[in-house]
Amino acid sequence: MSQQDGHVQLIVADNGGGFTDGKDWRECEGQGMNIVAQLAQVNLRGHLQVDSRDNGARAELRFEVVAHGPGPAAHAPVPLAVTRA
Repeated sequence: MSQQDGHVQLIVADNGGGFTDGKDWRECEGQGMNIVAQLAQVNLRGHLQVDSRDNGARAELRFEVVAHGPGPAAHAPVPLAVTRA
């Protein structure tokens, strides 16, 4: 993991079997890849690249660091509203 020019880059690799030849990671039916893609694209508004290699798989996630004010410690907790029928 590294940070440069306001972006974070996270690279994760393994030495497993990788993906089936010719299979695109976006076509995987597993829930895990769906969660990772959702986190990368929707929550972090980043770019995810996953490659299969002879010696396993490699995933690279890159996203911009965005400041949203002083952070949660500067704000008092907001109580949840409870509605009773």
